[in-house]
Amino acid sequence: MAYYNGTAGPMTDVDYADMIDRRIQEVVAAKAKVATEGEKYFDRMNTDLRSYKVADVTNILDLPHVNEDTNNIPMMAPPAGLNKTFTTVQYRAGIWITRQMKENDLHRIVGALITGLPASVAQRREYLCAAVFNDAFTGTTYTGADGVAMFNDSHPHRDSGATTATWDNLATAGLPSQSALTAMWQLGQAFTNDKGFPAPSNISNFVTGPTQWPVLKRLLDSSKEAENALNAENIWKGMTLDPPYHYLTSTTAWMGRGDADAQFKGLVRVVKEPETYLPMSKSDNPDIIMGKRVRFEETTGLLSAKAWVGNAGA
Repeated sequence: MAYYNGTAGPMTDVDYADMIDRRIQEVVAAKAKVATEGEKYFDRMNTDLRSYKVADVTNILDLPHVNEDTNNIPMMAPPAGLNKTFTTVQYRAGIWITRQMKENDLHRIVGALITGLPASVAQRREYLCAAVFNDAFTGTTYTGADGVAMFNDSHPHRDSGATTATWDNLATAGLPSQSALTAMWQLGQAFTNDKGFPAPSNISNFVTGPTQWPVLKRLLDSSKEAENALNAENIWKGMTLDPPYHYLTSTTAWMGRGDADAQFKGLVRVVKEPETYLPMSKSDNPDIIMGKRVRFEETTGLLSAKAWVGNAGA
């Protein structure tokens, strides 16, 4: 999904002629409304460093050995863990108004038009979050600390000597259906930890865009199993579906969330400088009299995908 980046000068009465036109009796100002949908999936981390390195560690140990009091105690240690470096990026924007624009504004509305900066910041943040999901099946830009895409059938364990070398959170591609839901749940149940021991995740919450949302809604809300002549009970009734995620570029992808690593979401938003709003003026032109600017620095990324399973769709 492409961003629009405009380079604009100050607001003048030439560009906004309707606001000084005496034939117009009223001007209605529509306020910017941002669909805030993706930020809730991310953990916020604050830093004063532009390059921020995060370690992903665990306290998982091997199994105790058969060992008598006369033997040496077998010593164990957890895996060394993985790490990921996140580099923050600075963003700035501003808006300003000329004295002539303010003087000729018949409807006294121009001042309200510079209040859209917070919505602009929120919109940028939504695209930053969505960028991680929109790359989740390819890993072209965003990979986790394990070096692979968010959804992958060969996530390496932190411990190279684990009983199973990898774990899988990439479902066989297919549109939402009763059998696909079952496969997604079973995939979460097959999760293993960094020693290769069972570490199931109970997939119970789903995320998708507006195209597949009605299909999932019917599957999850029905008391009976869809397209089943025997009127079988729908065992997946009660699982939850988040509101449509409008920033997903895929019209077929759908994702499930479970309770693995419930205290840490695995997706991170690293903030070096929170948004700051300040007045703005132009020193070489005193007739640019009203303005505001914003500045912030942050980034989004993936550390671990242990809480998620993904299906790219048909």
